[in-house]
Amino acid sequence: ESLRSCQGLNIDDVFESIGEVLGSASIGQVHKAKLTHKYGGDTVAVKVMHPNAENLFRNDFKVFRTLCKVALPGWDPILRELEMQMMTEFDYKNEARNLNSVRAN
Repeated sequence: ESLRSCQGLNIDDVFESIGEVLGSASIGQVHKAKLTHKYGGDTVAVKVMHPNAENLFRNDFKVFRTLCKVALPGWDPILRELEMQMMTEFDYKNEARNLNSVRAN
């Protein structure tokens, strides 16, 4: 269902089929899919984020930072940097741009 609301596209127009899970991680899964003829008909990988993954991470990290402020107050700058780096994992559009850049070079 989350795919159906993504990017304002009608998913049935884009994908002929979305199939087996090829891989799974803490924030999402990758599925094998086939594009419709309108979009080239290729077999592709579709990366789908688990619902609420980003909110859950933000809440968990907030608790972690609060605990560390008490136990390890000098670590706050390090934890801020770590949080910023980890948040990039939720930006699938940026990941796609980077992959396209690598493919173009």
